[in-house]
Amino acid sequence: MLPPQTSHEPVFRPPRLNGRYVVARLIGKGAQARVYLGFDLRLKQWRAVKVLGSGYLEDEHVRARFEQEAQAMARLSHPHLLRVVDVDHDGDTPYMVMELARGGALTEWMKQNGPVPPVLACRVARQCCDGLGHAHQVGVVHRDVKPHNVLIREDGSVAMSDFGIAQVAEGFALTQTGTIMGTFAFMAPEQRTDAKGVDHRADVYALGATLFTMLTGKTSAELFFAESRDAILRNVPELLRPVVLTACRYEREQRYESMAAMSEALAERMAQLPPDPTGVALASQLLTIPEQPPSWVDADAGVEDLVRALESPVPDEQPTLASLATPLPPLDGLFTPVPAPIPYRMPSRSERRRPAPLSRSSEEVPTYLDAVTDRPAPSRRPVKIDDGGARSLTEASPPRSGVRDATYWSLLASSVMVAALLAVVVSGIGAKVWTSRQLDAASRHLTQTIADHQPVIEALVREGADKEVLAERYFAVDDATPAERPDAAAAFASAVLESSTQLRDDSLAKTHVEAIRRALQDYRTAKGRQEGVAGSVIGRLSGTIGVY
Repeated sequence: MLPPQTSHEPVFRPPRLNGRYVVARLIGKGAQARVYLGFDLRLKQWRAVKVLGSGYLEDEHVRARFEQEAQAMARLSHPHLLRVVDVDHDGDTPYMVMELARGGALTEWMKQNGPVPPVLACRVARQCCDGLGHAHQVGVVHRDVKPHNVLIREDGSVAMSDFGIAQVAEGFALTQTGTIMGTFAFMAPEQRTDAKGVDHRADVYALGATLFTMLTGKTSAELFFAESRDAILRNVPELLRPVVLTACRYEREQRYESMAAMSEALAERMAQLPPDPTGVALASQLLTIPEQPPSWVDADAGVEDLVRALESPVPDEQPTLASLATPLPPLDGLFTPVPAPIPYRMPSRSERRRPAPLSRSSEEVPTYLDAVTDRPAPSRRPVKIDDGGARSLTEASPPRSGVRDATYWSLLASSVMVAALLAVVVSGIGAKVWTSRQLDAASRHLTQTIADHQPVIEALVREGADKEVLAERYFAVDDATPAERPDAAAAFASAVLESSTQLRDDSLAKTHVEAIRRALQDYRTAKGRQEGVAGSVIGRLSGTIGVY
């Protein structure tokens, strides 16, 4: 029985993972995973529970990266690295349980307060140096350092998180040579060409770019071109410009050789900076947590994706229309059966009446004649009638079973029509499900192709393309929500194709452009099929059923 509701919003039981972690609400999400506020029933602690999204449960490559992140974080133990306390799976849904950083991501703090004051920015960067330095010592390169992955604890300290694309020494190679992974504005030049061939100095570059973003509130993909007096650094304190420029050198041999060296440079410069304005604190906006684990959660708690992941089995293969169609109900019950004929009973003497005389204008006969089923057919002996005419008794009686047979066949025909209509509707919904899944696969392939062939931007720029347009479209893909990402990816792919019209036949960008062209064509084909099925008569009648 539901508890009394305080509003019109419905409530329901919160999902649980293996009966141990009660999930209260969604507190963060990325392209492939969701982070929930959860309560550990065994240790009586609030935790952050990271769960792979339901749309990626059947993607073995994404699942392998999720498990690698858990393994990479589990082998790290440092005050400035987010601690993993448990790794498991509930059915087909993998998850990891981490300590809860109630201050949220650094980017959320900056949205509320603007750029980070210089002294505080140096303090945050030094803590990141300490945590990343420890990771480098045990053979883990983060490869995705950015303000989004700097989390704030309740005491004001920070911890690095999200080792989803980390490179682990002597680990399983999930990144192929020649692919790129990371966030473009924070990626070292060598990482933009080949993510597998990077070392710890790629993290040095990313932390320098992160420091630039903390101080200015902006991002730049061209810090390795910057000079101390360039306008791009006008909002960076002059004392800190050498640190940003050294960390973001184009040649990795010219950067800080280690995180310890960068931390020392920051400490030296920080001592010369004027104090920050009073009242500035990182832990000023803490996540509100319930006093006790919830037994019911609001409908806007954001746990629908988790419920879907826990309840939806992972298909072994692509569905067919036959597997998607539900069996039709049996014909029995679709129409009312015709009652059995009532057996004839000879009327008693008192019930007998002389038949009324028949006229030529009337075809009426005694009612009981319709119920006779087992009497022998009457002879065709003429019968005397009042008006002097003669008619056969057989000719005067209408067919006794004609009405009953007509009703039966009429209902049977109606039932067949209903069954055929149901079959058409089920097939239409199955087609919508199939085309929706094809579109989803094509969308993910297009997005991955763009990430894999991102160096096409620099190649096209060398051929005379507009770098600002291409970079803006690429960043739009990276910043888009999962629902907006396919259209953003298609817009970037279209910009690439428009910029490639003047390419020479021997241009190195031809390979990148051709791969993006094929992925865009597949996406448009799948989208056209899905829109065609959804716009059909059956598609419109069934509404959003079968579309996800």
